Amino acid sequence: EADSLAYCWGKDLRGRLGLSGSAQAAPLTPVNGGFRFREVEVGLTFACGIEATLSVVKCWGASDAGVLGDSLRGDSDFPGPINAPVTFVDLSVGPQHACAVDTDGGVWCWGSNINGEMGTADGASSHRNPTLVPMVGTAVAVEAGFGHTCALEDTGDVVCWGRNNLGQVGVGFTAPVTGPTLVADPGEAV
Repeated sequence: EADSLAYCWGKDLRGRLGLSGSAQAAPLTPVNGGFRFREVEVGLTFACGIEATLSVVKCWGASDAGVLGDSLRGDSDFPGPINAPVTFVDLSVGPQHACAVDTDGGVWCWGSNINGEMGTADGASSHRNPTLVPMVGTAVAVEAGFGHTCALEDTGDVVCWGRNNLGQVGVGFTAPVTGPTLVADPGEAV
């Protein structure tokens, strides 16, 4: 249901279920804080959601590579806001990074950057605070994959960046892509 409490179950290692003092959660156990979320996404050892009333992203779980989006936080079983000065309309979480689209169409990413997931070409192995991706267009949606990220722009174009060993960035070659790059048109030769 839209704008609902988040519920988690399973093994609660390092706070990833958002439950206090529980090693194992029964099905449908509400996450700490009683927050209502429009959307919740789950990574390898963390989760994030767009909080319904304030449109802020809150994350919980293991803080590896900065996936909680706040450089001051360690592992946490309580959903805490990411360190970004904007509100969000879309969110996606990969195994070790997360990205979100703000209300103005900007894409913000945080967490692992080993494969260029942040799209910033800065060479940092991670970003513990959200970083604005240098987009050319205005994003309406984002998807975080296994070491790569793609965004849908309001023009209908798709741009991707990051890990590309299997051609997942869609640019016609398999070398890493360090910044947002237009996906090749399947009707054109690459």
